[in-house]
Amino acid sequence: MTKVSIIGAGQLGSRHLQGLMTARNEMEIWVIDASDDSLKIAKERCEQVEAKTSKVVHYSQTIDALPKQLDLVVIATGSKPRANIIKSLLTHSSVKYLVLEKFLFIRLADYDEIESLITEKGVKCWVNCPRRMWPAYQKIKNLINADKPVVIEKNGKDWGLCCNSVHFIDIWMYLAGDSPMEVNMEGILPVIQDSKRSGYIELNGIERLSTINGDELTLGCYEEYEGAPSVTLKNAGNIFIVDELTGVWSYNGEEHVDKTPYQSGLTGILADELLETGECRLSPYSLSSQYHKSYLAAVMSFVNKLHGCDSDTCPIT
Repeated sequence: MTKVSIIGAGQLGSRHLQGLMTARNEMEIWVIDASDDSLKIAKERCEQVEAKTSKVVHYSQTIDALPKQLDLVVIATGSKPRANIIKSLLTHSSVKYLVLEKFLFIRLADYDEIESLITEKGVKCWVNCPRRMWPAYQKIKNLINADKPVVIEKNGKDWGLCCNSVHFIDIWMYLAGDSPMEVNMEGILPVIQDSKRSGYIELNGIERLSTINGDELTLGCYEEYEGAPSVTLKNAGNIFIVDELTGVWSYNGEEHVDKTPYQSGLTGILADELLETGECRLSPYSLSSQYHKSYLAAVMSFVNKLHGCDSDTCPIT
C-alpha cells in the first residue's frame, strides 16, 4: 500500500487530508502535528469524507512515528519551521515525492540549502500554488498568445498581500512563460501589520512586477476597497476577467463558468498524478524557489529600511 504523510494538520493540512481520502490509490497515511487539538480537528474532517479506496490513517505528534520509506509527503506547516522540518524528515525517512506549501521559507539562505538537500536525497519536489490546476486558468492558458506580453491586475480588500502574492506570481508566470522578474515596492504603504497568523507580517498597497518581455503584474491590497475582487488579464488585445469566488470568467465579454476547486478537491487528484506518472501540474521547486526568492528579497529590503536594520529573515506566511 502507498505510504503518504501530511506534516502540519492545521486549516490547510486538514483539507489536504480530506483530499487524499478521495484519491484512487490505496494509501496508508500518517498525519503529523505537534498540536493534539489540530490532530483532533484533522481526524474529524477526515471522517467527514467517504474514502473512494482503502485508506488507513495514523495520527502522531512526532516525525519519528513515520516509516523509513514514504512515497509522498505534503508539508503544510507555517513557513518559519518548514526548513528544519524538511531536514528532520529527510534525515528520518526516504521520500520519493515532496509537496511544499507556500510561503516556502522566511530566510533567503534556506532556499539553496534545501534545494541542495532534496537533490542530494533524490527527492522530486513541487510547491503548492494550485491555480495551475484550476480549469479556468488552464483554458485561459490555451487562449494566450505566448509571443505577446501578459499583463495581470489584481485588486481587493485585505486579501493578504505578503501571504498570497506568490500565488499570483506563479499563475502569471504560468500564463506568460517563466522568466526573471523585477519587484517594485514603491507603492507599498510604510506600515507593518500583523498577519492573521500570529508571528507573521502583512503589508498593504501596490506591488508592481515586470519582466524584460513586457509582462506585468500589478497587485493591490487595501484596507478599504469597494470594487470587485477580480483578476483582469490582458494579452494581444484580448481581455480576460476572472472572478475566483464564483468561478465565472470572461473572454472579451463572453462569459464562461468553471467552478474554482477547493484544496480538498485537488489533493487527491494531485496525489494520483504523482503516484501514477511521477509528475504533476504544480511548479517544481527549482522554479518556485526563484519566484519566492525574488519576492522575499524585495519585501525583506522594504521591511529592513522601515525598521532600520539588516535582518536576513522576513516572516511571511
